[in-house]
Order: sequence, then structure tokens, then C-alpha cells
Amino acid sequence: MSRKPDKNKEHEQEGLFETIPKREGRVFSTVGAQDQLPVTHTWAEFPLVGKSNVGKSSLTNALCNAKLARTSKDPGRTRMIHFYQMPVNGGLLVDLPGFGFHKASKTAARKWAPLMQAYFRHQFPAAVLYLQDCRRDFSTEDFDFVESLRDAADVWLILTKTDKLNQKEFSQREKYFAGQPFKQRFFVSSLKPGKYAWKKFTQAMLSAVQNSQIQPDKPL
Repeated sequence: MSRKPDKNKEHEQEGLFETIPKREGRVFSTVGAQDQLPVTHTWAEFPLVGKSNVGKSSLTNALCNAKLARTSKDPGRTRMIHFYQMPVNGGLLVDLPGFGFHKASKTAARKWAPLMQAYFRHQFPAAVLYLQDCRRDFSTEDFDFVESLRDAADVWLILTKTDKLNQKEFSQREKYFAGQPFKQRFFVSSLKPGKYAWKKFTQAMLSAVQNSQIQPDKPL
């Protein structure tokens, strides 16, 4: 008598975040100073970086199946580092302050810069998720910032707000971003998880989590 496959296991392998609606992420830690950074060497971290209005909070909530990160029409509200435990064992999302377009004072910006530098100096990301509005071309500032991240970990290009494009526009943006220097690039929409390259994106994250867990202990 043949044994029926376990549908729950199939869902967990196949869809990861979007097929486990009952599992939710949670707030792990909030950091406002360098000496508050948590010890997370047994976790696979995915820092989210990008300009302040690119949709980091919305992506965090979509990946965590919960409204954990506050979204706002006022860019630049992320003024600390927020760690979120994803609904998969061993994975952390790390929401870093946005750069570029924000209304923060120069004093606040000077405070954030050392905090972000300390994060990349002391933490060990599995991959850096660089978020870019898919409707926008890269600026010199974007390229410079990406290059500064490459020493920390692999940088994945996460192209947000894909749902804003029609088919013709999508094809044009695909061609543009195909010429950019990223090994991994994913078109996604936080409003429509499951569409576009969402499944490939979440599967790549799951693989990174699993690979991180079988690596030798990371240095302290």
C-alpha cells in the first residue's frame, strides 16, 4: 500500500513563506547603538538596504506574514536597526536605516552612519538584500553604495513595486536590470506576494538559511 505524501511538508518545501499563512515572524531586537547589537552568529541574517522610500517595511511584513514593521508615506522613519525573526527557523531580516532621500537632520544621519558601519563590521550576513524601485534607473549614489556592501556579503538585487508596471514596461525594465552586476536579481511585489519572482526569491533565502546553518561556527 503506497503512502500518501505529507502535504504539509510539500508546502513547506515548495512555497516557504507564502504557503505557511499560520506561521508568522516576530520582532527579535531593536538597536539604537553599537553596543546593543545582538549576538546572532547562529542565525542567517538578511539586511535590507536601499533608499528610504523603496519599500523595506512592506517587504519585511510580506516576508514575515505579519505587520511588524511600520510603513509610512513619510520617508526616513527607520532610525534604528530592527531585527525580525522570519517564519523559518534560523532566519533574520534586518531593517537598516534608508539612505539618500529622507527628511532626517544631518545630525541624525551622522549618528546612523557609524551604526550601520558597526553592523557590517560585527554581524555576518548570509546575503545583503539591496532594494531598488524597479521603475528607477541606478544613480551614481546607488552604485557607490552597492560597491561598499560587497565586502560584507553577496548582494542580491530585490526589485520592488513590480505591480506598478504593465507588460511592456516590465520587459523594458528586465532588459535594463539584466545588464547590472548582480548574481541574483528578483522582481517582487509586497502587495502581491506569490507573483513575479517571489517564489524564487524566498527559495533562495531558504537555501541561504540552510547553508548558513551547516557552516563551521562563525568567529566571535
